[in-house]
Amino acid sequence: MCLRPSAAELKLGFYDRIKEIMRYPVEFAGVGGAPKIFRSIIGDRNRSFLQYFYSTIQEPFTQIANFISQFRIWESISNIDVESILESSITARKIKKNVEILNRKVIDLQKIPDSQKVSCFTIDLRDMKESLKAALELKIIEVGKELKEIVKEKCKKLEDYANLMLESFKKMPETIDEYKNAGV
Repeated sequence: MCLRPSAAELKLGFYDRIKEIMRYPVEFAGVGGAPKIFRSIIGDRNRSFLQYFYSTIQEPFTQIANFISQFRIWESISNIDVESILESSITARKIKKNVEILNRKVIDLQKIPDSQKVSCFTIDLRDMKESLKAALELKIIEVGKELKEIVKEKCKKLEDYANLMLESFKKMPETIDEYKNAGV
């Protein structure tokens, strides 16, 4: 998951604005021809509050990073390889169970709010939700197709076996020797 604009771009913009604000008293020409007095008072105070100011600005970005980290699990879910699902679940029943799990994740995804306020930022989650939903639904379709193929294959084997049995029943033994050889 990534932000638009990125957290780094937001930080850079904030820090540039802070530098501009902090530079103003130093560049101020003064009032009534006494710029040195004004600069020394403001400059000393700026130095003492500068560290506090920067650490306070860092806090929202830390909160954003923590907020984003809770969606890492969704990122890993969206990157699930369909082949690995199919290889790990050999039977049709297990594949069906995996499809049900993916369907539950789509439902869980709908419970995530469209936007979330984190500190002074509002983070829009709609794009993330839509792309995750599309990825999960695509995986469900792929696994469903494979499940159909497995079921078709098993039905074909069952049909072939039934036809073989029917053929063997059509050949009823006619003589006593044929009955002995058939094991009836």
